[in-house]
Amino acid sequence: MGETLDVSVISHKVDILEALIYTIKTYVGGITNEKVSIMDNWMYKNVVEQKSLLEAQKYVDDKIIFYEAENDNVAIGCFVERIRDYYSIEGWINPKQEIDKNKYIEFLNFWKEYFKEDKEFDSCAIGKETSINYDHGIYEAIKTSSDVDLWIIKKTIVSAVKLKKIINKNTRITPNVILIDDIFKHFAGKCEENSIT
Repeated sequence: MGETLDVSVISHKVDILEALIYTIKTYVGGITNEKVSIMDNWMYKNVVEQKSLLEAQKYVDDKIIFYEAENDNVAIGCFVERIRDYYSIEGWINPKQEIDKNKYIEFLNFWKEYFKEDKEFDSCAIGKETSINYDHGIYEAIKTSSDVDLWIIKKTIVSAVKLKKIINKNTRITPNVILIDDIFKHFAGKCEENSIT
């Protein structure tokens, strides 16, 4: 089994869940065996399978929604839970094999372009086998996260000046978002060869 490729989104609107699942399915192609469930907590208490994502979304304010699907080459999944006044939406792709440098950079560039458009999100973290805790806000989440190679953050929710002071990573400001990437820790060689365009 390969490492999972993770896309972690924070949004004040749950509508992005469906768009994220659709985009992951389109990215990997040929997905079958879809399953949608709801559960009370991360101890998998009261897991109930749902007929559709639309049906499951009725419970989004009280339950965790979990979506999973696969084909012969890849498994994908996505969950959403409400945390105070926002939704944490975690998507993942397991390619069932190791992913090489070029494919990984292509994956990061795909999501960077996707989220540079005006999507309904506040922040997005992308990487392999990521660990992120949003309990203490976005600044602390960025500082304490692990294995995140690209952050995409709406300019309206953070101060670019404050970010540059507290984060020792490659930070770029575009018209809509702030990009923070740390791709260089994964690959040896010249930065130009490994950079996210």
